Amino acid sequence: MSKLNSNFRTFALLLISALLLYAPHVRAQTILVSDDFNGASRDTTKWSVGTVVSVGGAAGQDTSITESQATGQLVLTAPPFGAGTGYHYNGRVLVTAADFSNSRASVEVINAPTSGIEGQNTYLGVFVDGNNYYEMHVDGNFLNFNKDVAGVKSSAGSLLTYNATAHRFWAIRRDSGTGNILFEASADGTTWTTLRSLSDDLNLITAKVELSYGLNYSGSSTSATFDNFALVSVTGASTPTPTPTPTPAPLPNTILLDDINAAPYINPFGLPPYTAIAADRYKAQGVLLSGATFGPFVGFWVRTGRPNGFLFAANYEASPTNSGPAADGVVTINFVLPGTTTPGRTNAVSFRVAGTESTQTAAWTARAYNNAGALLDTVTGTTDAQVTFSRPAGDISRVTFTATTAAQDPQTVGHFEGIDTLSFGNIVAQ
Repeated sequence: MSKLNSNFRTFALLLISALLLYAPHVRAQTILVSDDFNGASRDTTKWSVGTVVSVGGAAGQDTSITESQATGQLVLTAPPFGAGTGYHYNGRVLVTAADFSNSRASVEVINAPTSGIEGQNTYLGVFVDGNNYYEMHVDGNFLNFNKDVAGVKSSAGSLLTYNATAHRFWAIRRDSGTGNILFEASADGTTWTTLRSLSDDLNLITAKVELSYGLNYSGSSTSATFDNFALVSVTGASTPTPTPTPTPAPLPNTILLDDINAAPYINPFGLPPYTAIAADRYKAQGVLLSGATFGPFVGFWVRTGRPNGFLFAANYEASPTNSGPAADGVVTINFVLPGTTTPGRTNAVSFRVAGTESTQTAAWTARAYNNAGALLDTVTGTTDAQVTFSRPAGDISRVTFTATTAAQDPQTVGHFEGIDTLSFGNIVAQ
């Protein structure tokens, strides 16, 4: 009997030791807010109708996009929209901010329309306000991951091709152990894969959540469908601290966008001098310019009164005395083998977005593409910022920069936004 008791005590000690070793890895979850949308109508104690993180923020809300849960799912339906009618978004926002210090906001995405056309977006966002948030969304056929800190928006890595099966469940999680925000996806809502990770520059303690859908352009009636929302607090061991990413070496090629010896171009609206330059001005360095259009002018311009010059896209109406529609200014940077017109590619591109004169707030968008024309990454903003595209595969062949404003009032001269100091990696053949 004493031997049996001894064996039992040994087994018990081994079991307790194993449990103690395992315990730190157990992650308990406490449900803070959940909704399966099975009620007859919106639960007003949990949700309000609105938009914060989607395109245009609160100003982009369009209540003609209806929200319904009569089918046991949240369905956001957009009616047909005509051309040139602006942003159209609507959705639901949590009424009360909840603990997000070590939490996950997740939702089942039953349907996220993927037209293949940029500007049709389904969102999951976690936010403090309209200038401070994290969001993931489907745009065209791609998943995007973004953060906005104090109104400066940037992307969390490159875009990811959207797979409706593998990405059926979306989540944004804050890991208090690492201080990171994790963008996650799951096929079953149980096993999660981290798609992108970034540091929590907002230091989230509490936050609200948005589920939304809408369009930036004209289109037929479409809808996005959500189900099984949950905001849970995750306790226990955190994700192991990842190996820090080494600071990349400076890019070897830099163009100071300056041509101050050419005759200055004087804008008829009385703005400072700008200098017209040829599309092949930087061919020796491996850059050809194309696609710059703004207002009644076509060309590429460098502001001569700014240190290091200033290659810009601009946006303004054709007449200073009559109101007119928005007209995007676009400049395209095409990479070629230096000194030739043979298409090339590089692994990284960086430039400073800087504004000049403006009577209105303008948005800007920078995009990177490969040689086949596939979109690799997008960065957007409304203020000066440093933009960097990094692709280990070295497949960046083209970068576009677009300045955009809304339709303008009379007597305005629009907005000028551009690129100051362009750096890029070594260019190789396609």
